[in-house]
Amino acid sequence: KERVLMALGHQEPDRVPLDVWLPSGVGRVLHEMLAIPESDRAYGLPKRLGHDLLKSPMAGVCEGFGSINHPERQIGPNLFEDKFGIQWRKADYGHGAYCEFAAHPLADPRAYDAYVWPDPLGAARTAIEGCKALVASEGASYAIMGSIPCTVFESAWYLRGMEAFLMDVVSNRDFAEELL
Repeated sequence: KERVLMALGHQEPDRVPLDVWLPSGVGRVLHEMLAIPESDRAYGLPKRLGHDLLKSPMAGVCEGFGSINHPERQIGPNLFEDKFGIQWRKADYGHGAYCEFAAHPLADPRAYDAYVWPDPLGAARTAIEGCKALVASEGASYAIMGSIPCTVFESAWYLRGMEAFLMDVVSNRDFAEELL
């Protein structure tokens, strides 16, 4: 934590503060190799690797990437849906897997008017409570970083699909601006 505070204060710490993001497959292998207990699955690996900060749980449209790790979000064989209605599938590459888009709820722009947006305050409350709990349990030793990883551009892309949204920017600008 002190390294992060020094770096933010434009002072030179003994080393650059460390924070590494790993693909879930790599994380699972390291958890097993380092015998990190299941009860410490969320933060055991960053602590063991010497991280100087911990990330709070994600909030917003980008949290869907983790859908493949939540069995309660499964809606079909290898098909998961997040609270935004974005559908995801697990793509196995032999040594692990990653999450990729399966369907976009606003692929058809006519669906926009009937689209039911998730409660933004609900997501914010959940994220804030998670962050408060993390600060209470780990804040004395670690810097805590909030996680709202997506921009408004990414949100529009996830809801419409990349090609459709880029086409909107060019040929359906009013809709693109409304979606943003």
